[in-house]
Amino acid sequence: MDREVRARVVKVEGSTTTLGIYMEGVWHRIKARTEVRLCEGDWIRGHLIVPPDGSMLVFKLDEVERRAATESQETHPSRGGLDLEA
Repeated sequence: MDREVRARVVKVEGSTTTLGIYMEGVWHRIKARTEVRLCEGDWIRGHLIVPPDGSMLVFKLDEVERRAATESQETHPSRGGLDLEA
């Protein structure tokens, strides 16, 4: 399964991030190890990829929307990946 999703960064603890993802009418909380710096309140867009055997979720990160973007701080795309734990 490959699904485009938008997620909110709920909590950041070191290299572990808790994401809130809204799918099929339900909010899910997922913990992820990150390769990019994220801040609480940021929104991320990407693709949630689940292999047929369901062994590991992978989130391919396409863009980070910064929570407090100002005129001097534009929202910009960031590339990276997340390893997710359900």
